[in-house]
Amino acid sequence: MLKLVSSKLSLFLAVLALPVSMIGPALGQTLTTLHTFAGGVTDGGNPDAGLVLDHKGNLYGTTVNGGSSNNGTVFEVSANGKETVLHNFAGAPDGAQPFGGFLIRDGKGNLYGSTYWGGANGGGAVFELPRKGTEAVLYSFASAPGEADGQSSYGVIRDAHGNLYGATSFGGAYPAYGTVFKVTPAGDETVLYNFQGGSDGADPQSPLLRDSKGNLYGTTFQGGILSCGNSDGCGTVFEVSPSGEETILHTFTSSPDDGEFPNAGLIRDPKGNFFGTTLNGGTFGYGTIFMVTKKGAEKVLYNFQGGTTDGRSPSGGLLRDKQGNFYGTTAGGGGSGNGGFGWGTIFKMSPDGVVTLLYSFTGGSDGGNPIGDLVIDDAGNLYGTTVYGGISGPGCWSIQTSSACGTVFKLTP
Repeated sequence: MLKLVSSKLSLFLAVLALPVSMIGPALGQTLTTLHTFAGGVTDGGNPDAGLVLDHKGNLYGTTVNGGSSNNGTVFEVSANGKETVLHNFAGAPDGAQPFGGFLIRDGKGNLYGSTYWGGANGGGAVFELPRKGTEAVLYSFASAPGEADGQSSYGVIRDAHGNLYGATSFGGAYPAYGTVFKVTPAGDETVLYNFQGGSDGADPQSPLLRDSKGNLYGTTFQGGILSCGNSDGCGTVFEVSPSGEETILHTFTSSPDDGEFPNAGLIRDPKGNFFGTTLNGGTFGYGTIFMVTKKGAEKVLYNFQGGTTDGRSPSGGLLRDKQGNFYGTTAGGGGSGNGGFGWGTIFKMSPDGVVTLLYSFTGGSDGGNPIGDLVIDDAGNLYGTTVYGGISGPGCWSIQTSSACGTVFKLTP
């Protein structure tokens, strides 16, 4: 199977060649840039994942680049915009480049995550960063795909006993296709499931969701129906039981009736329905918002049109508020900049499927190409990151027209 991309940072490039529901009017939102990353040895660069918010309004996240070894950082941004670099990844043995570096935070303020590369063996690592202390590597993945291990993870989740769960995008018993894994607090890893690259899915590129019974849910970027879109498949929604048995809840079939390439994790409503996004596919080819019931019935809730009104290529997942509204970002669209691709948007979808464009990025000081999940505070303010935009600086990873290192933003209703 051909692996389309190596990281979420470049996923939206795959849709640049694509051709050009209901949409509501844009609201009068105010976007504030809380921090602009400068790159180089003193700051991180290019955050491509969402944030964690604590009760004091502090935000925590990761950058793919920058830092003392240019292997990425873990950072904190206070409510008033002051940034502190909490950790500089060194490559070996502590990890490098946390692509899609989704963090979680426990009740004591300790942070947990994973890296795509680095660690003791070069295949990525699962780490803990204590609230007061230094980073500890809990587990290092293999340096090459092997039967006993996975390689390259996009984040972890944690249960009440401190066990961590995640997926690797490749490695395992079928080396091209990835795994679902568990890491105990003592650092012991168990591969719960090895993807085989066929109808069971391949290449999971997002964190998992866990229910009260210990079942794990997620998406694979490829696999499923191998004749869909290309010979690698258009992706799946899956469930893995505590005993390691996999169930496919939905297989994506591509345009025009379905999405393809789900690149983000899932959220679940009180009825047990799952919601997510696909990077491509749908009526116009620019991605979808979908729902899958607990019994596996799928419905496309929205088809992105790819222009200035709603955006294109949602790479991050969804956020749901108490009223049942959904929020998310698109990597492109919202304008004609960035070579016609656009710099991305923030959107809202009501429970009845009406999408409202809340903000269009310009690629300037406000940032560009948001591909991570959003978080929300009690006042309804939304927080997130952009991969590019802000200001140019040393060590910024660059594509197309921007060499700026990205931002942390706040969108006020």
